[in-house]
Amino acid sequence: AKISHELRTPLHGVLSFTSLLKQSLTSDHVIKTKSEQMGYVDNIAACADGNLRIVNDILDLAKMQHHKLELEIADFDLRTCIESALATV
Repeated sequence: AKISHELRTPLHGVLSFTSLLKQSLTSDHVIKTKSEQMGYVDNIAACADGNLRIVNDILDLAKMQHHKLELEIADFDLRTCIESALATV
């Protein structure tokens, strides 16, 4: 249920902001500034990026369940990683 919600929310955002952008470009009644239209585009991109992250996580989980996930060695800053994790809770 959580994954369903996590996928649907950004998809609704993509669809809603796409509809608003389309209306702002085609309607004689609704005049939006270029700045407002770019805001719609930014929101569409953010929602799509959120969905991509979720889909990638789901695919990684499937790989883990089938013992096909390959780990890569990468340098990282532990302090930054911990601070980022704590900022999300």
